[in-house]
Amino acid sequence: MSPKNKTNKSGDFDVVQYFLNLMEKDKDLNSGIAAIKTLLMILEKKQFETIHILHETMRNAVDAMRRTDISIAAIVSGGELFCRFITLSLDDKHMEECRQIMLHRGKIFLAKLEQSRIVIARQAALFVTDGCRVLTHSRSRVVLQTLITAAKSNKQFHVYVTNGGPDNSGSQMCRDLEKAGIETTLILDSAIGYVMESVDIVMVGAEGVVESGGIINRVGSFTMGLCAREMKKPFYVLAESFKFTRLYPLNQRDLPDEYKYRAKDLSDVSKSHPLVDYTPPAYITLLFTDLGILTPSAVSDELIKLYM
Repeated sequence: MSPKNKTNKSGDFDVVQYFLNLMEKDKDLNSGIAAIKTLLMILEKKQFETIHILHETMRNAVDAMRRTDISIAAIVSGGELFCRFITLSLDDKHMEECRQIMLHRGKIFLAKLEQSRIVIARQAALFVTDGCRVLTHSRSRVVLQTLITAAKSNKQFHVYVTNGGPDNSGSQMCRDLEKAGIETTLILDSAIGYVMESVDIVMVGAEGVVESGGIINRVGSFTMGLCAREMKKPFYVLAESFKFTRLYPLNQRDLPDEYKYRAKDLSDVSKSHPLVDYTPPAYITLLFTDLGILTPSAVSDELIKLYM
């Protein structure tokens, strides 16, 4: 579908172009935060006659962002949580008054989420001990910040980083860690089993945290979880709360195709490589979030609180 299609726009505001520009300008910006910033800009630029029209406009905007080639897990969850938060308890108010309240709430919501990596890094860094060996998968911004935070506490440790196909972003993770003075080794994704017996902990990020407490993350995460459990290594997930999503996959096939493949590849997924996989909660030791340190079984309760 063309970016010029009317569903991509809100008035004269091009939703997709604004969203993609945000992602292009800041390579470390999460797609969920970019989606929330885009929705906030729609609120600033457009007048709404009713709450129903606002909801429809926001839903169309999220749908437009989902049709880009950006991984959609955080776009969906971030968009849903943002809309839920800003529209709570707005009865008996004029629409313009509602819009101003929603703008104020949206800015508070965004500011809080932008601090979530720092909150998670402070918690998780305590689990990186002096002299330990850490295994991580590809490049995760929140894992990177956690390891840098741990290093600033005068801890010496070594990090094994998978190459992270198909875009090989693990090499960028290694450069970022080495720049911070952290010893690293870049390994093949297929070497996870070989390296696992040598590491003390596994730390990965997540593109989405589902209702069961499992995660959607870069393909290969499930393999890492399997190996970690078999070799009795703690498998820690670091994820911001805006990635919590109302989805309950039972296995890999049960995860919707739009989560696993780029939009341009959905017409024939048999010829495409999945970008993410699903790691069930049984393979996860703890989740470090801005809501606190959670067991997988506690995620469903937190989701209920988020969407109440």
